[in-house]
Amino acid sequence: PSETIEELRRVLPPAASPLNPVDILGDAPAERYSRALEIVARSGSADMILVIALLQSPALDGSALVKVLAGAARSYGKPIVAVMPGGEYSEKYMAELEKSGVPAFKTPAEGVKALRLLYSFVEGRRRVLARRSAVSRGGLHGWGT
Repeated sequence: PSETIEELRRVLPPAASPLNPVDILGDAPAERYSRALEIVARSGSADMILVIALLQSPALDGSALVKVLAGAARSYGKPIVAVMPGGEYSEKYMAELEKSGVPAFKTPAEGVKALRLLYSFVEGRRRVLARRSAVSRGGLHGWGT
């Protein structure tokens, strides 16, 4: 929504992109991740969030980012998946995230696949529950469609 874009524009640097996908720039400290996550999560326009973090940036404290992502996952009630390319350096932070319940991957493709699988699971469950509800109301309306 345009309100979300405007709110992101107010907190992000001019070179950043508030459009989907939001680009908070490679020099982002953990606080910028936090502000952008809050705006996007509270906007109602995102059902799930993929965060790509370049931990090799001197401006980014990996431990602070882990706290931001773990807190966001608890606070906003939306699935958050992290992508942290960068080999051994990133693996330490990925392990910390995993311990806090936030899935972390090495590549964007892996993160997207995880979200796609989650979506498929939730959508399949929704369809099964809807059909079960239809059957309990005395009909098979929608079964097999």
